[in-house]
Amino acid sequence: EVTIGTRFSADPTASRFVLAGREVPLFASFGEQEAQYRRGSKAQGRVIGMDRRTAMRDSAFQFPLGPPDADSALQWSIWHRGDMRAFRRSAGPQARYGGHLLSVWFGVDMRWDERWLAGTALARSKGEMEYAAGAASGVLKTVFDSVHPYVHRRFEDGATAWATFGHGRGTVENATVGRGVETANGEMATVSAGFRSPLADLGGLKLSASGAAGIVRLETGGGGRTALGSLSATTDRQSLGLEGTMEEGESSRRMSVSLRRDGGDGVTGMGLEFAGGFRSPLPASSGHVDIRARWLARHTDREYREFGLTATVRQPAGGDRRGPSWSLVAAHGPQDGGNSEPERLWSDDMEERGSVKTASALGLRAGWGFVSRGAALAPHAALGIAGTQSGRVALGIDLGPASGPVLKLAAERRVPHTGAPQSRITAALEFRF
Repeated sequence: EVTIGTRFSADPTASRFVLAGREVPLFASFGEQEAQYRRGSKAQGRVIGMDRRTAMRDSAFQFPLGPPDADSALQWSIWHRGDMRAFRRSAGPQARYGGHLLSVWFGVDMRWDERWLAGTALARSKGEMEYAAGAASGVLKTVFDSVHPYVHRRFEDGATAWATFGHGRGTVENATVGRGVETANGEMATVSAGFRSPLADLGGLKLSASGAAGIVRLETGGGGRTALGSLSATTDRQSLGLEGTMEEGESSRRMSVSLRRDGGDGVTGMGLEFAGGFRSPLPASSGHVDIRARWLARHTDREYREFGLTATVRQPAGGDRRGPSWSLVAAHGPQDGGNSEPERLWSDDMEERGSVKTASALGLRAGWGFVSRGAALAPHAALGIAGTQSGRVALGIDLGPASGPVLKLAAERRVPHTGAPQSRITAALEFRF
């Protein structure tokens, strides 16, 4: 739902390519790229060394099929998006679970009359969840291939409505202590719909009402031969809320309050949820601060809790690579999961997204850039802490010409949640486009 939701606000005539979380302006002229670089523009993109998971998780593209000024009212586009979601839940002192879900999406859609958008997406999702319920514990792994048709309608008064559907098949694997590994075939189905309607502005505050409803059903086959055989689970959620946004120059604020109902075979009951965000440039610098929070303030199931907070303060080096640069990222609990596409807050120097062994994480990176006789040198250090059981320390240096490729060397020491400490030396070549 969140991944498809990003299509509803996308410009169908724009071409966009993101590789490992970096915007790569493939379709900009060379002169424009050089001008952006010399100005130190935030719009500049870059490509760095990456592993397969990073490339799948943080990459995306959108390409329109046909010129934007075509006579036809239809505008076709193809798109791709990768996504990683981490979750951690507790249903009491003796029942808890947490894990991550990595999804890769490919889709095609068409927009016409600037009001309608319809399309279909194919997705492959791989999930891993660790759980504990009393004395029982284990690891549940899933792999699903699914298809998701969707439709979006924009009205003249600015209101929008949408609906998505999904159906998929795959495998479920359950590894438990003392019982070995059990596998079963699985089938899932999803339906969701929602709306957003603007209300009268209150001063500079733009208000809107929103609502959504969705249901997910999962079934497994295999008869009674395994504990997974012939299981079924259904969860549903409905919400109705009020949202407000305010923009003042480069600063922006977002807040919302919603009443929601959880039903099905999971946590059930009514809840009151608050969410907010704040983004602002740092005074007298090119840095910025970005804060997001989400809190389930009340729920009829008193044992159920939800709270997420992510805060980023970042100061980049100057456009000529001179001077100090640093970033501080703190996170606790799940990140904001709204329908709009938030700017990615997670720093590359944090522990890998999707790790849910601990609920909190902290990342700090600092460096200093020097330029002499056309050559740039930037030593830096990084520290990452995830709860009390995982840590990371890294030292590195970036070398290269002031306006060319950069060789990035780093030595790193990691203390994982489980297993022996790890040390590694990495080298990557970075290009600017």
